[in-house]
Amino acid sequence: MDYKTSISIDGKYLSNFEQVTLKQRLNTHHEFKIQVDHDEIEALGVHTLEASKAWLGKSVVISFDEAEFVGIITNLKLQHNDGHQGNIEITGYSKTILLEQGKHTTSWVNKSLANIIKDTLDTVNIQALIEPEHRGLLNYEAQYGETHYQFLQRLAKQHYEWFFYDGLKLVIGQPDRNTATKLQYGRELSNISIGMEARANSYNIFSYNALEDTKNESKTKNNVEGLNELGMDAFNTSLDIFKGVANSHAVARTQNKSELETSVKNKQAAAVADLNILEADCNQQNLTVGSIIKVSSAKWSGKDEFDVKNYGEYIIIDIEHKATGSTTYSSHIKAIPSGVKVPPEPQVDLPQANPQLATVVSNEDPKGKGRVQVQFQWQKHEKRTNWIRVMTPDAGQSENHEQNRGHVFIPEEGDQVMVGFRYSDPNRPFVMGSLFNGNTGAGGRVDNTHKSIITRSGHTIEFNDTNRQESITIKDKGGNQIHYDTKSKNITITAPETLTLNCKNMNINVAENLNTNVGANSTTVIGVNATENIGMNKLSSVAGNSNMLVIGELKEIIEGDLISETKKERKEISNGEVQVQVEGEFTGNSENKVKLNSAENSSLF
Repeated sequence: MDYKTSISIDGKYLSNFEQVTLKQRLNTHHEFKIQVDHDEIEALGVHTLEASKAWLGKSVVISFDEAEFVGIITNLKLQHNDGHQGNIEITGYSKTILLEQGKHTTSWVNKSLANIIKDTLDTVNIQALIEPEHRGLLNYEAQYGETHYQFLQRLAKQHYEWFFYDGLKLVIGQPDRNTATKLQYGRELSNISIGMEARANSYNIFSYNALEDTKNESKTKNNVEGLNELGMDAFNTSLDIFKGVANSHAVARTQNKSELETSVKNKQAAAVADLNILEADCNQQNLTVGSIIKVSSAKWSGKDEFDVKNYGEYIIIDIEHKATGSTTYSSHIKAIPSGVKVPPEPQVDLPQANPQLATVVSNEDPKGKGRVQVQFQWQKHEKRTNWIRVMTPDAGQSENHEQNRGHVFIPEEGDQVMVGFRYSDPNRPFVMGSLFNGNTGAGGRVDNTHKSIITRSGHTIEFNDTNRQESITIKDKGGNQIHYDTKSKNITITAPETLTLNCKNMNINVAENLNTNVGANSTTVIGVNATENIGMNKLSSVAGNSNMLVIGELKEIIEGDLISETKKERKEISNGEVQVQVEGEFTGNSENKVKLNSAENSSLF
């Protein structure tokens, strides 16, 4: 077979190379190793890297016939094994290694998976085909202490997306299944093996939507698409022997029941995608990760013909190429049924978020549910979280209050808060509480005697636990105040303007003295009856005039004496009769005349 293997570094082809190895797999960087003779680039007798050191960081193109691989050289090694003769070992990775630019932390709100991936790839010069199956918006997504590549790996894992480098570009989405390369055992393939595996794959996954107060739950329905005959047999056997159902929360946040059901369906599909694996050695070039192969074998029937058996179509998930010079080539491939819609779930670590500081940037929840948006210290410019809930000591509803039963204290904009994460997931933040800092905190004074609640406008409830000065004060910025003097056992209510008491019934019990001081006018309006009982004396003092209007009768019953003294004139006017009745002697004295006038005849006895 005529093989065509070539290598170029920084645009220049190597005239000779001793060996090249290229490992290509799903969900990870591809690795290559090239060995060239010392004399290919270095001068005879050079004892260290001289001319070849310029290769470090340069682009390398490895071609296996028409299949090309583009990578980056990350390591050079000069190996002497016989005097100053030896080899130069060149190793590196696919261009995806450019995404390993240190660990980053950033976030997105209401962005599609495709847009998040594009934003991440904008940081490097790498070709990409971005067509993920997940099309909806992600409410909040954080890249948390991850390299760009680790972040993309994790996104692909959580959303069950195909993720691989095909040699030229990064593919995120379904592979191209339109063209299959025919491979026959005994011709292009050797050392073939077909494997089956039984594996637990039943799940019950739950998720909670706080805004709708809905717990969504979904169980695997055991309906997986794309498996071939062997894969389906392994799947059914797995269901028979592994009866248990794993119960856990959704790894990726889902917004509704439909999204959760899709996620659970994909989770089961990923778990069984590689229950049937084909492995073989291959001498066919032009293959890479994601290539579709149609595998068959031919057996001599003894009747002047071959009996051809089809293994079916598979998709390559792992391939290792080896070439010695440009004259020999072999590879080892691993493949799974090409019809599977979801790739096998990779082993990718999920980030673990710990509580951290943030600043409230908005509390104007568009849904009016008391949620806030915060900005972590690592979020720049306008980046912030989505609307997140605030933990409080008591929250819920009751028969009398459908909403806001409990403690309702929503942090103010600019407040510093501590944020926790459900399941330690950076995509599930919530406010744990607020924190004072050097500018906002004043402490509880000496001996921590003062506790207080103060709102934005200055409404205050203050508790003073100072020994022999204990008190409680409720006040506002307008000067209204209720002061509980614990030591003196007094309560003082102060209102700079008006104090109004409204109730159905009122009882006022004063064990000793009652003093009422009115600076101006006093008005008492009683709708029906008024009763006043005085145990001893009553003194009324009026500096000006005193008027009394009685619509009905006025009765005075005095068990003792009645003494009425007028310093000036006294007039009594009656529109009807006037009767004066005494049981004893009636005496009238005047220092002047006594006049009795009557319009008619009068009788004095």
